[in-house]
Amino acid sequence: MALTDTSEAARQRQLDFYAAKSGADKVLLASEMAEQAKQIAMMADVTTYVASAEDTILSKLEWSEDSGSERQFRDVVAVIQIQRASLDLDSLDRWATELGIDDRLRAALDAAN
Repeated sequence: MALTDTSEAARQRQLDFYAAKSGADKVLLASEMAEQAKQIAMMADVTTYVASAEDTILSKLEWSEDSGSERQFRDVVAVIQIQRASLDLDSLDRWATELGIDDRLRAALDAAN
């Protein structure tokens, strides 16, 4: 049986890896928020990028909208609660409107309070 650390500290250290495939992912790759992504070296000569909190929120909101996944929505609420002070809310609002998920963003912001 695998042991799972479900503590708050473990949740804050969680990393999700997924390939850019959705509309939000593709738009964000070309957006100004892509400049906020953190570049990290994962292995000897392989470089990858870590999405900003804003990128993660938009991608998960789109995924939640498309799939009806409440887990993705809960993840968004948790990211907002943890990162609220540093979020670029104007950019989030602009991109959520562009992607047609502004109602989901507002619901997540309300739920995070």
